[in-house]
Amino acid sequence: MINIKLWISIFIAMEIVLITFCLYFGGVWFINTQTGFLSSLLIVIGSFLGYRKLIKTKATEDFSSDEFMEKIEDPYGVWDDDKSSKISSVKIAAKDIKATAHGFLSLYRVASYILFCILFLILVKSELFSFIPFIAGVSFIPLGVLICGVFSGINSLR
Repeated sequence: MINIKLWISIFIAMEIVLITFCLYFGGVWFINTQTGFLSSLLIVIGSFLGYRKLIKTKATEDFSSDEFMEKIEDPYGVWDDDKSSKISSVKIAAKDIKATAHGFLSLYRVASYILFCILFLILVKSELFSFIPFIAGVSFIPLGVLICGVFSGINSLR
């Protein structure tokens, strides 16, 4: 489990590194890296909030019911004797997508992606967009998640 203080401190340190690079390269770099970094950070936070809400709603289901236990023990009906009760794989996939749609179609996540697109289009329209700094800003988020994972793994070994 990632410690939230570690996560925040790593991303603040990464933001300081980005701002330091931007002081050297100029204003266009600053605008592009900050737009990429902050909008992709909002996407990660929006995804986290959406999936957290999904997990909380799934965790409140009645775990003691017989139907729930049957679903855990035999989710695809492999051990059912009646062939007519088998559900096709397409129906199972549609049911799974419907069950998890609240996570990947959460308001937070969709709003973050819309903001990302709007900011990108504003940069392009105002002719301030530069590819390298924008990608540098966006790629700092996966790098930060990797660093958080490494540090949380090291801390869990202690």
